[in-house]
Amino acid sequence: MSKTPRTDQAAFEANFSGTVFKVVDAYFARQLETELAAAKAKLRELRKKINEKKKKSETPRTDEHLRRKEENGHTVVVSSDFARQLEIELAAAKAKLKKLREKK
Repeated sequence: MSKTPRTDQAAFEANFSGTVFKVVDAYFARQLETELAAAKAKLRELRKKINEKKKKSETPRTDEHLRRKEENGHTVVVSSDFARQLEIELAAAKAKLKKLREKK
């Protein structure tokens, strides 16, 4: 089976000054290039999403809390953005406290 069945189907012979070439309409080539650009853009988007998921979370405790927290059989949720902001601020405050203690 051919790796280029669409091109094989679209190709035809053209005679230019006695020399015969296998060619396709420019429209067909442009269509392939447009589809290729769209596919590459989608790949970049998917790679970006995969890389974002691979990054280590800055707020692992909040992530764990959201996965496991239940009360009275119901999952209790908070805005993860809110919890992440709280944890980031807490980490910053603890770092400042540590610096102040080290200066004493």
